[in-house]
Amino acid sequence: MVGLLAGCSGNDEHEVNQEQFRYDITKAGYAPPDLPGWRDMEASAELLCSHKPTRYREDLMMLYEADILDMAGIFTKHFCPHRIEEFNKFAQAHQPDVVIESGIDIFAK
Repeated sequence: MVGLLAGCSGNDEHEVNQEQFRYDITKAGYAPPDLPGWRDMEASAELLCSHKPTRYREDLMMLYEADILDMAGIFTKHFCPHRIEEFNKFAQAHQPDVVIESGIDIFAK
């Protein structure tokens, strides 16, 4: 099931591959138990991606401190890929094993 247009920032929009997003979330161990849970997760990803840079970094710090920075990487990879460099800068400083490499699954390491 491919669809869902997610607003990344301003007028930038891209198509989110929901199958791949759900696969990555499931593989990471964060799969919600039901459809409303998936909707909430997608809404959380959209919210994270909609924040201005300072708030985005604050959110990354909160997720890092909760030991779920990898989830933020999945959100970024699928919902706001234009922010991968910003995510990677933070991840490199705090948790290098979740850096998103171009064209490489972030859990391949």
